Amino acid sequence: MDPIPEENNYMSSLYNTGMFQRQEEAEDTNPQSLKSFKGHRERITRIEFNPNLKQLITTGNDAVVHVWNYKKNSRPYVFDAHKGAINALSVNPSGNLIATGSSDKTIRIWNNSMEGFNKALKSHTGPVRDLCFSCDGQLLLSCSDDKTLRMWNITENKFLATIAAHKNWVRTCHMSPDSTVLISGSDDTTIKLWDSTTCEEMACLTDHTGMINSIRFHPDGSCIASGATDNTIKIWDARSQRLLQHYDAHGKAVNSINFHPSGNYLISTSQDATVKIWDLRQGSILYTLYAHDGTTSAAAFSTYGNYFATGGQDTNIQIWKSNLESNNPEYIEFFEDSVMKETKVINTNTDQAPNLEGKEDHKVIEGDLSKAPHIEIGENQKPVPEAEPEEKTLLEYEEVPEAFRKTLDKMVFQLDLVGKTVGALEKRLNYSENKMTEVLEYFKNIDNDGNFRDIESAAVIDNSEIVSKLSPDRIKKLIDFNERDEARVKVRPNEEVDDDFMRETNKFTTIPQRKF
Repeated sequence: MDPIPEENNYMSSLYNTGMFQRQEEAEDTNPQSLKSFKGHRERITRIEFNPNLKQLITTGNDAVVHVWNYKKNSRPYVFDAHKGAINALSVNPSGNLIATGSSDKTIRIWNNSMEGFNKALKSHTGPVRDLCFSCDGQLLLSCSDDKTLRMWNITENKFLATIAAHKNWVRTCHMSPDSTVLISGSDDTTIKLWDSTTCEEMACLTDHTGMINSIRFHPDGSCIASGATDNTIKIWDARSQRLLQHYDAHGKAVNSINFHPSGNYLISTSQDATVKIWDLRQGSILYTLYAHDGTTSAAAFSTYGNYFATGGQDTNIQIWKSNLESNNPEYIEFFEDSVMKETKVINTNTDQAPNLEGKEDHKVIEGDLSKAPHIEIGENQKPVPEAEPEEKTLLEYEEVPEAFRKTLDKMVFQLDLVGKTVGALEKRLNYSENKMTEVLEYFKNIDNDGNFRDIESAAVIDNSEIVSKLSPDRIKKLIDFNERDEARVKVRPNEEVDDDFMRETNKFTTIPQRKF
């Protein structure tokens, strides 16, 4: 953490006044990987725990919402009304409504039930990037690539206001716990605070040098956290707009951030494929998790912070027991009964530790990455005991025989491969259809004698710009197709055509044959 003396002193005063509660005797155990879910076909974009402690909701670039039920033997609800990637997700405080925002420019409000009834809110003129329910569940805030914030009253089914917020795309937004202040972050590198009643700008924060990907209010509304493509995380005072803490957080862009319910910790994801947990009281990194292949894009704590979930480019959703402080003995039996025990622990020194003030020792937990996550831990943390490997699958039903479970896992894997193959074939068919359309348009402009009716119309085909540069008397030709669907030029008898002309015409008359 970069030294900011005044702000750090101010942060200490916040701790002393009880804004952040210290826990001197925290549990000396690391995050435990409990469970994996796999159902999305493309990158995970958002993760939220249902406040009712019974479900996990996820969205992805595959335009699908998955509602995972913790009860054993239960299948997830799958909602698929969107026509584009889902970029935004928010769950109301009672857990019965789910709001999603998509690249199809719509917001959908779903009934959290098997039927998945939903209504669409169509107001934005660009992809919807972020959503936030108010703490009472009555208001919904949205932001979009159309550079605006929009606010809705969900209980009265009424649109409230539009705020022309930024000069560039608005990627993230959030609402204070008392719903009086709105914040927005944009590709123009600024963060703005707004009065939710008057919709007037209250402040503009300009310390970031990259696009703002994620902003969140502290659970008590006193602070604001932001993560950006400049690889940094910043903590601001919400009242004075002073910068309190600055972290050179990741090796690449920060994709998302979220506060722990206690307000003492922050979790972040990044394009550098790591998930990090930060201790805001000490101003230092607590854990670095290597749990995913490729970019990590979503992470969220459960209602009381006993658990957290992570997801990313590999489409895998990982559930963890946080072992951080909690104000409630939250316990989800489904997760606890399926603890993965493959982690092998080795304490070493490493040069991968961030350059944090007063944190020279940085220990590493390494393991077989094909089975267990790789975790880096801070100086004051102790590793978990070494445990014997134990094979686990996604279908952990005690009453199902081991051989049958393995067979089902193989079937699921094969079905996933079939789905990907069908997707590839679809893309190829679309490519062929587009090419055939271009060829038909080309032939519509040739008469029976092989002459172009209108020389300018030859420019319809993308690869035939050369035709528009030739004179009409030099392009009289007949085109036929050989058995390999390869176009060739047939020159009229007694017509003298030089070699340069033949080379030029071959450029636009040859249509490549595509093999499937």
